[in-house]
Amino acid sequence: MALGLIFYGRPIVRHLVYGPITGAVIGGAFLYYTSNPVYAIVVGAVGGILQFIFMTFKQYFVNTKGYRPITSVSFTLFGIQGFIGSAFAVCWKQII
Repeated sequence: MALGLIFYGRPIVRHLVYGPITGAVIGGAFLYYTSNPVYAIVVGAVGGILQFIFMTFKQYFVNTKGYRPITSVSFTLFGIQGFIGSAFAVCWKQII
């Protein structure tokens, strides 16, 4: 939500809706190996920032450049974020 205020100058509702979902998806894949809530906050914030970046790029290419979207928001929301959460989980498991 903060990045939307910084870059667009106004709150955007989809960032408010997709941010917690992104944090849950990326955290659900990662937090099996840890019980520290600080890691949940950090990983959720990283997921929210990445979701903002993915949605901004998609909006730029579809609205400005006129490209047709090859995927929906659900792919970046669940697919990519789940993959990133799994990558965090693999790295954290190797550290442990």
